[in-house]
Amino acid sequence: MRNGIYFLTLILFCSCKTPGKNTINIAAASNMQFALDSILVHFEKDFGIDCQVTYGASGMITNQIKNGAPYDIFFSANMTFPQDLYHLGFGNKPQVYAQGQLILMVNSNQKYNQIEEILFDKKIKRIGIADLKTAPYGMAAKEYIDNQGWWDKLESKIIIGENVGQINAYLKSNAIDAGFTSASYFAKLQNTQCFKIDQRYYQPINQAYIVLNSKKQQENIFVKELTSYLKNERAQQILTYFGYRI
Repeated sequence: MRNGIYFLTLILFCSCKTPGKNTINIAAASNMQFALDSILVHFEKDFGIDCQVTYGASGMITNQIKNGAPYDIFFSANMTFPQDLYHLGFGNKPQVYAQGQLILMVNSNQKYNQIEEILFDKKIKRIGIADLKTAPYGMAAKEYIDNQGWWDKLESKIIIGENVGQINAYLKSNAIDAGFTSASYFAKLQNTQCFKIDQRYYQPINQAYIVLNSKKQQENIFVKELTSYLKNERAQQILTYFGYRI
């Protein structure tokens, strides 16, 4: 069965392949954890292919690939990192599989009416944002705040997480009072308020995958099955359920 590995801190990649089994090594942005896990449950059952998944910040995974991590496919949270790998010769031309949505989530019994009210509430002392250089959702959050002219006023409240998965964990444990994250997490978190960020204020989060170079033809075939599977109705419904635009 698939072994979803969730990183809250940077660790060295180790191969999880099981000898003699039909296996794909997948790297994926943290925002995709719930959606991709749900898709792979059906994919593994239908095709008998074991999917080993590593989740993390897209920039961090990109650096791992550049340093030789043997992934077969990488689901990034943007197009930039896969394009970089493509131009360096690490894989095929990237393909967009979904568009992500940035949201602000808040842990509070108080009911808020607008985002500005949350961010500048004196009771909101810690606001989580994913890494501003390696996590596309962190980049989008910073872009949104900058476009509003709020960064200098909010900087003392900002808590930087490694990726949106870590921001989600902070929200769940009440380590932060509010956090910018992916809409894909809203379906999983309880007792929170969610506000969609106006997409006019940040670059579209076009999430793309890149099929990476593999010396084994068999794995190339398995990956092709997976990329085709993403286009079927069930996979598309799962992505839509978790807040992605198709």
